[in-house]
Parts: sequence; structure tokens; C-alpha cells
Amino acid sequence: MIIRRRKYLIDASFQMRFILVFVIISLLGSLAAIIVFNYYAMKELDGLMWSIHIRAQSTGEIFKPLFIKINIVSFVLVSVLLTVMALWMIRKASGPVYRMSQDVRKAAKGDLTVNISLRHGDQFKETAQDLDSMMKELRGKFKNINDHYMRISELLPSIGQAENNASVLPHIENIEKELKKFNTGTTGSSE
Repeated sequence: MIIRRRKYLIDASFQMRFILVFVIISLLGSLAAIIVFNYYAMKELDGLMWSIHIRAQSTGEIFKPLFIKINIVSFVLVSVLLTVMALWMIRKASGPVYRMSQDVRKAAKGDLTVNISLRHGDQFKETAQDLDSMMKELRGKFKNINDHYMRISELLPSIGQAENNASVLPHIENIEKELKKFNTGTTGSSE
């Protein structure tokens, strides 16, 4: 059975822009190297046409040093541009991840009031929305548990009276039902 991922952490349009920028910078670098090489090659040929004596045996001897210099310069420039662009893309993606991880850490410490949201234009918006939905569900479940706990706390002083024992039992059952909605990896005493 082949499992294919359905949701992507990074938006497909972001991935395409990322790849497209790399391709465009590479193509522009190659084009610039060709233009610069042709310019200097023609300049070199013009200079040789007016010289009295050509010491070179072939055109390769004339153009090889020029070709090497221009390719080294264009390689360095394209590498710098690609590195700057890659760092910018990494920074653009790492900011939202950092904000989401900070919010998740707060929630892990017990602050369920955290709203996980990102700025307009940030990547990982869908992931942030999924995390925020999870936080809302957890808040609702813990509110239900807390409401039942508060009701039991109100009834505890009068627990010795038989009519109140029957009213406490549904609240305990509701707390147990709410707690069973959580998969903690441990088995309870009632299982």
C-alpha cells in the first residue's frame, strides 16, 4: 500500500517560487557569463587583429585564460546570490515555525489560552490553524471537566445525605467520560 502525503507543511506555491528563483538566478548567471565572455573575446580578437605578430597556435590558447576568469567570477557571483536567497527563504520559513513552537511550549506548560496564529503572508498557516483548532478543542474538554469538578465540589459537603449521592454520581461519570477522550498511553484503573 502506497501512502501519499495529503497535506504539506510548506505551501506548494512557496515551494514553486523557491525553485523558480533558484532557476532564474542560475540562468541569469549563465547568461551574464556568456555575455561577458563574448564581450571580452571580441575585444581580445580586435586587439589581435591589429597586432603584427600572433604568438598563439590556436584560438583556445587565446581564449582559455579569459574563459576561466569569467567563469570563476560568474560562479562566485551566482553562488553568493543563491546563498543570500536561500538564507532569506530559510529565514522566511523559520520565523513562523519558531512562533508556533513558542505557543506549543506555553500550552505544554498548561496555558490553554494560547491562540496559535501567524501573520498574513507567513508560511505554515494551515499547520497553525490545525494547532489552534486543537487548542480550542482542548480548552472545551478541560472546561467540561472543570465544570463537573466544580459541581462535585459544591456537593461534597452534603455527600453524607443520600439524595446528594445520586446527584454526584453523574458528574463523576461525566469526568470519567471526558478523561477517556484523551489517549495518554496509560491504562486507568477502570479499564
